Amino acid sequence: SVASYNLLVRGYCETGEVCKALRLVKEMKARDLAPNETTHGEILKGFCQIGRMEEALEHFRSVIDTSGVDPAMYNTLIDGFCKVAKLSDAFNLAEEMIVDLGWMPSAVTCNTLVAGLCKAGSFDKAVKLFTRMAERTKRNSTMVTLAAANALIDGLCRAGRVDEALELVFEGCKDKAMINAVTYGILIQGLCKSKRVEDGLRLLEEMSTSRGLNPDAATYNSIVAGFCELDMVEQALELFSNVTQGNKCAPDPVMIGTLVNGLCKSGRSLQALELLEEMDRVGCQPSSQVYCLMIEELCNSGEADKACKLLHETLRKGRAPANTGTYTMIVDGLYKTHRPEKARRHLKGILSSSLSAPSVVTSCAIIDGLCKSGRFSEARWFLLSMGQMGSKANTHIYNSLLGGLCKAAKMGEALAFFHEMQDEGLPSVVTYNILLDGFCKVVKIEEACAVFVAMVDAKCLPTAVTYKTLTEGFTRSGKMAEDYQFADQRDGFPKGLDIILSRLKNLEPGFQVIYMMVDKGLIKLMTVNSIIRRLWKAGMGDQADKLAQTLVKKGGIPPAVMRAAVTDGL
Repeated sequence: SVASYNLLVRGYCETGEVCKALRLVKEMKARDLAPNETTHGEILKGFCQIGRMEEALEHFRSVIDTSGVDPAMYNTLIDGFCKVAKLSDAFNLAEEMIVDLGWMPSAVTCNTLVAGLCKAGSFDKAVKLFTRMAERTKRNSTMVTLAAANALIDGLCRAGRVDEALELVFEGCKDKAMINAVTYGILIQGLCKSKRVEDGLRLLEEMSTSRGLNPDAATYNSIVAGFCELDMVEQALELFSNVTQGNKCAPDPVMIGTLVNGLCKSGRSLQALELLEEMDRVGCQPSSQVYCLMIEELCNSGEADKACKLLHETLRKGRAPANTGTYTMIVDGLYKTHRPEKARRHLKGILSSSLSAPSVVTSCAIIDGLCKSGRFSEARWFLLSMGQMGSKANTHIYNSLLGGLCKAAKMGEALAFFHEMQDEGLPSVVTYNILLDGFCKVVKIEEACAVFVAMVDAKCLPTAVTYKTLTEGFTRSGKMAEDYQFADQRDGFPKGLDIILSRLKNLEPGFQVIYMMVDKGLIKLMTVNSIIRRLWKAGMGDQADKLAQTLVKKGGIPPAVMRAAVTDGL
């Protein structure tokens, strides 16, 4: 039956096999079963789903000429053209649908097309389409026009064409039911972003008094943000007071954040703090970003104590700032304002304020802040204090201090601290990479090589970062053999070993590293063979022969295998 065939057609189209679906349609016709609107609708959906719009349109036109189409087919095609950004084709189909046939596109189709035209800057076409729809809309289709109207108004406002949007709403819309709270909200936001806040305020008054519509929090936020943007913070506070005290709308975190930001920008950080505390008391909790901003402003205005107290509260309530830079500001503010003893008490307070043991992120952030301000002894003290407070520092926290020492080029202290980490069994591949990077940046290549040897000796596998760091260090030192490059990467040869080989002309320890890696099982036999072949091809026969003989003596490489590698190299 036709219904059975339609199920099969749908199945093929949903999996993108439209050609098989079309063969079924031919089979239907051969059996004198006429494909219906459902059949053709599924075919169109299939073409649109895989983006073959030209074939979809061709099939659509053939259906018009034979059995006719329905509004659903137009909607499918219009949506499909919008998805592949062929808005002119979509617009032409919509006009044909509305003007020639008197059909209305669906709400989703209208929104998609109008929004797409606005996004592409085709506002004239969008307005023309909307006008056509308004002329043809029946009473029971108001919501279709309303949705499209809001999409168009939003597009015009985003493009800065607020006056056109206002004219469209208040002069073009004959049916005032088309203007709802969402429409007003879009217009008010557009006016405020265009710095016409007073006009937005008048529209807000009209909305609530003349039309009896209730503005939502987003609408009030638009005006508050507009006032703050124009440095009219008093007017923003007055509106906020009227809204909250009149129970017109409950304050939300976005509104509080906007006001706090506006007050801080105008140098009124203490008033912003009072507002934040008041909102917290009534159960309106701003985002962690707002707390970060507040802490930063307090630190910048010399109120490190208040900033620290606020941080205590956020940690106590389990709302740790997401921005680790907040801790750096706190540390810097504390040590600029107080003696080290008092600053230390504050830092201990931060740790004890956490609901549980201080997190790795918190501890690393504090150590990073101490290092950035050059207070390395304080960072060491903090690390010690963690243990005294029952919070054992892990490798990540130790690496944070090691990284701070290396960034400050204090390599002597960094190496001593690294040895302490070794005694505790803490170094990870990240630890070695941090120390390598530190030595390479101060061009101490011999020390970097020693760290690399220690890394291999500890059976800690080097990573791509390790090799990249060494390459940059060798290049910086000028010791890279310019006439010796291994560009070919065949035989699974790891690129990182090129770094070691590139130093074999100048430094005997390079061989020792390879021997050690063989002993530790960190280089495969295939790689050793590849190394020897490459040495021969690079004109380093003596080194290749010496390496081969040494490896055979060690018993790790069968002589026959080694002879094959040398012969291949020759």
